[in-house]
Amino acid sequence: KIFRTRGMDRPVYNNICGHIHFENSRNNVAIQLRSRYLGVMNEDTAAARLEALGHGTRLSIYRLLVKAGDDGLIVGDMQKALGVPASTLSHHLAKLARVGLVSRGRRGREICCGVDYDEMRTLIGFLTEECCTGISLESEDSQDAA
Repeated sequence: KIFRTRGMDRPVYNNICGHIHFENSRNNVAIQLRSRYLGVMNEDTAAARLEALGHGTRLSIYRLLVKAGDDGLIVGDMQKALGVPASTLSHHLAKLARVGLVSRGRRGREICCGVDYDEMRTLIGFLTEECCTGISLESEDSQDAA
């Protein structure tokens, strides 16, 4: 959905990195809102995301970003909090962004990152969607043989 308004005298402040996108050009402001629903997940995507979280440093980064909430964190602050070299942090953030768990953007001159909570919920939903539904351990072949 795109909403256009005229004559806004102040910028729209977003909660971080892509949930709300805005452009200000000649008093036209376009705000694009992402729909808030659980997307479709498949085993390959889930496996890639779990693999990314399977590394200790990436899991620490992700948990720190979850704690930060919707505002996310500036990369420099993450580096100080975790004590990770800048190049290592950049590498791990890129992996988390490639699998869709983290969004990156800018606040002025600084790079900021935040958790894509919709994708996190989709992954958790995929993992738990058949929780406690029961399983049948007998196959049709073993029943035919009897």
